[in-house]
Amino acid sequence: MEFAKVLKLGENRRNGYIENEEWIITWCVGHLVTMSYPEVYDEKLKFWRLDTLPFIPEEFKYEIIPAVAKQFEIVKGLLQREDVGEIYNARRLWTRRRIYTKTSFYDGKTKPKS
Repeated sequence: MEFAKVLKLGENRRNGYIENEEWIITWCVGHLVTMSYPEVYDEKLKFWRLDTLPFIPEEFKYEIIPAVAKQFEIVKGLLQREDVGEIYNARRLWTRRRIYTKTSFYDGKTKPKS
């Protein structure tokens, strides 16, 4: 919530985000999505065997983490708002979170400007 203090958003807290006339700040409470397990691609991959390894899918699949699905929907809704023109992403660069952050943005149908 340090960003909210710096931007002087005050106590305009909503369900899953803080907003004033100029800014909206939300959070991803850790990971919102995760990569799907191999058995989602093919049930035969549920148990690892040498004859099925390595498994590298042509297109990776992701799933919303059930415990944070509500926050995912909040972030997705904010990304799709007509009055949102720019998105600033405050995260550590070049970590595995980058994959999940980009996935969160793209699932929201808005490309990030970060």
